[in-house]
Amino acid sequence: FETLDFGYNLLEGVVLETHFSNLTRLTTLKASHNRLRFEPNSSWILPFQCQIIELGHWHLGPKFPHWLKFQKNLSVLDISDAGISDFIPPCGEWMEVLYIDKNLISGEIPDCWNRWQNLEFLNLGGNNLIGKIPPLGHSKLFMLILRNNTWIGDKFSFLNILNLQSNNFDGRIPHKICDLLNILILDLTHNNISGTIPKCFGFVTNMDLSTNTLTAEIPKEIGRLVELQSLNLSGNLLIGNIPYNIGNMELIESLDFFSNLNFLNHFNVSYNNLTGQIPTSTQLQSFENLSYVGNHLCGPPLTKKLLELRNQNEEI
Repeated sequence: FETLDFGYNLLEGVVLETHFSNLTRLTTLKASHNRLRFEPNSSWILPFQCQIIELGHWHLGPKFPHWLKFQKNLSVLDISDAGISDFIPPCGEWMEVLYIDKNLISGEIPDCWNRWQNLEFLNLGGNNLIGKIPPLGHSKLFMLILRNNTWIGDKFSFLNILNLQSNNFDGRIPHKICDLLNILILDLTHNNISGTIPKCFGFVTNMDLSTNTLTAEIPKEIGRLVELQSLNLSGNLLIGNIPYNIGNMELIESLDFFSNLNFLNHFNVSYNNLTGQIPTSTQLQSFENLSYVGNHLCGPPLTKKLLELRNQNEEI
């Protein structure tokens, strides 16, 4: 078995087929974060069978690299930001990690899910993909990034990270999101999602629903997310009061002793239509005015100057 690793060097130039001709035992090729160009002849076949190929930031396009279809043992593939503007060809067998983000790949992803039962990391962001992902059933998927595409799927039973930012999703947040029992990071920012905020999030630590058109009140159930560290609801159409229990979220950490740690380190509800007083004696007083601007709120931490400015704008 052989490994070739020269990643993160910012190398430039052209890689030729002859550079690989003697690497018949190569199983791992790690060369991401260089600016190399590789455009082999269409009839060229790699002289090795790799398990890991990382060529992120190379120039491999505009066609999807045809030579990859001959790699039968491939489990990790990174060809992100590689100038590919083609369709995705039929899939391999044992994929565990797939990064093809920051290309201009279009069309629908092939139905590979029955073969990809061990897939854990999938990053397809920054492409022009459309359609839906077929149900994954018992997939082990841990991270899914789809930003800047126009589709979504369901039944991600092991999913911890869901990033759907900057798409064209509209309608309501589907109730199926309540089935994502292991979700830790949820990012739906910069879409056109409407309706209400679900009440069913389990162990989320970071939630960003900003820059949508969500309406109604902030559900008090969010205050029960005891491990929540970051919450951004800015740029929506939310109304009503800030739930009194949001600022009291605590993470109990047990080492040799028990201690209550106030753990909410990012909070933003700006530019909604919230009213009333900001709950006092909570962490909410530790955030800056910008976290609350563009509402009809009062009380600390809002400064007198900010309140006067808001009143002047309302009079105008």
